[in-house]
Amino acid sequence: MSDNELLSAISEMMDRKLEPIHADIIELKMDVRELQVKVENLEVRVKNLQTDMKGVKSDIKELQTDVKELQTDMKVMQAKMENLEFGMKKMQIRMESDVSPRLQNIESCYLSTYQRYSEGAGQIDSMQMDIDVLKSTVIEHSEKLQRIS
Repeated sequence: MSDNELLSAISEMMDRKLEPIHADIIELKMDVRELQVKVENLEVRVKNLQTDMKGVKSDIKELQTDVKELQTDMKVMQAKMENLEFGMKKMQIRMESDVSPRLQNIESCYLSTYQRYSEGAGQIDSMQMDIDVLKSTVIEHSEKLQRIS
């Protein structure tokens, strides 16, 4: 065998031995390409998630602001309610100490006045009857006096 033939045989033997490795390398390259595509997809998804997270963070900040405003509004409402309750207590005390006694005084005055007028009405009726009797008596006496004279 010549050197060329020997080299050719070695080359063929090396090619046969390296063929499974070559196939594995091709398969690895395909796997690496698939992984690259998947990594690119993951990167896009991560960017989308980051964008979404920025939106969520913004929404959370808005909610926190709204909650703070609500808390402030509640404190204002509570202060107003306390003022209202204080005013109601003052009004109740004034009604008990000032208005109610005055109303009772007015009521007693009206009741006594009503009783006087009620009694007076009876007296007026009695006086009217007395006047009617006096009139008839005066007329009768006038007629008698005229006949006599």
